[in-house]
Amino acid sequence: MDARGASHRPSMTVVDLEESPGARASRRTGERAWPTDAPLARFVHLHRRRFAAVAALVALVVGGVLVVGPRVTAGAERRDVLAAAAFASGVRSLAHPLRERWRADVGDAFDPVLVGATLVVPDPDDGRGVVGLDVVTGERLWGRALDAFGPVQGCVEVAARVACLAGLDGRADLPPAVLSVLDAGDGELVATHELVGRWSAIASADEDVVLAGWLPVGLRVERLDPISAAPRWTSPSRTTDNPRAQGGVSLDVGAGVVVATSSPERLLLDARTGESRVADDDDEIRVRPDGTVLRTRTSPTRRGYAISTTVMWPTGSTPATTTALGRAALVAVDDRARPGVVTLEPRRRGLVVRQYAPGSNDPTWSSDEVGGSVVANLRDRVVLRRASALVALDAASGQRVWQRPSDDADGAVLSDGSRLAVVGAQRTLVVLRLDDGSDAWSQELPAGTDAVVTIGSQAYATGRGVLVALR
Repeated sequence: MDARGASHRPSMTVVDLEESPGARASRRTGERAWPTDAPLARFVHLHRRRFAAVAALVALVVGGVLVVGPRVTAGAERRDVLAAAAFASGVRSLAHPLRERWRADVGDAFDPVLVGATLVVPDPDDGRGVVGLDVVTGERLWGRALDAFGPVQGCVEVAARVACLAGLDGRADLPPAVLSVLDAGDGELVATHELVGRWSAIASADEDVVLAGWLPVGLRVERLDPISAAPRWTSPSRTTDNPRAQGGVSLDVGAGVVVATSSPERLLLDARTGESRVADDDDEIRVRPDGTVLRTRTSPTRRGYAISTTVMWPTGSTPATTTALGRAALVAVDDRARPGVVTLEPRRRGLVVRQYAPGSNDPTWSSDEVGGSVVANLRDRVVLRRASALVALDAASGQRVWQRPSDDADGAVLSDGSRLAVVGAQRTLVVLRLDDGSDAWSQELPAGTDAVVTIGSQAYATGRGVLVALR
């Protein structure tokens, strides 16, 4: 204080601050103070619990899509892969280019067999083993080595399981062949049997298996129960002694018919009883899946030889047989939309193509062609393949509809009923439209493959030791 008694402290002005109720409440609860003067902020603040519930629901929906979405997609793919094609020997669709879905290493002991959702293939590392693959993903589901004295000769589907025959070719009793029945889903062994003899071919007939092979007594066929190995019947043996009668047995089963061939022997048997159904003077006997039997005979003439086919139609056709000129075509790609057969009769300057309907010895139509073989017999088109061209005939009249150059000399043909696929030069899959022969699309085959096949209702590319699923 100086002489005048005055204080030197700075002067202060007291100001009263008034706090809003919302701010006091926020401070008491530790919450963030919201600028409640903004209408949107005030609305969010007042309904924050509702907004939290909505956010949680959105998170749940997004999470469900991320988890369930792939499962739905996988389920749709599985249904599509397992769905049937338009006809038994066709593929599901050739509408768009195919992409590689998966690939797997496989052996070459037998052709892959589809049983349910499992593709059974030869083990690439063991000739006596089989492997089950998921047909949709290609995942290896199981592997099974068969306890046999030789490689797997073949596998077939029977009663929703897979039956495999393993053993040695030849003409002997020992060592025995082995028949194994597996659960296709997990590869578990359901039954296994040692069968005396060199059985080398297997097929299925209803819930039984049919075996064929050369035994010491000759060529023999047997139908048996795959679980108990109890024989249903055994064919009479054919004892012709021939150097070629040591293996190479082909076996086909149609509706009610069994055909076994190993040149020079041929057996045509009733699938129910095993009784012989044909004389010995046929040069070739074949059977279609519907049970139609094609018996081809070659006869000498003054100018060379003549080829004719006796067609034995399945039960119910009248008359029971048709005598057709030429050799009947047994076509892998056949939708059976038109009952009957197509025959090819060679001529000096070409080929005569004819179509015969059941019960008639007169052709429905005939067409003169330069040459070739029938590769597809569909509702509207009969397609021939020549060395440098594909030719399509109208299936109703035999008139040529289109012809186009092609460098596809052999190999499998695929069709979905509207399009045809062949493998051209430089491993290119060429797909064309059946109505006019125009190009639909083409693409290079996957690396390491050089051919295409149909398994189930889907297309696969094949190569040495590899199988590629095309979707």
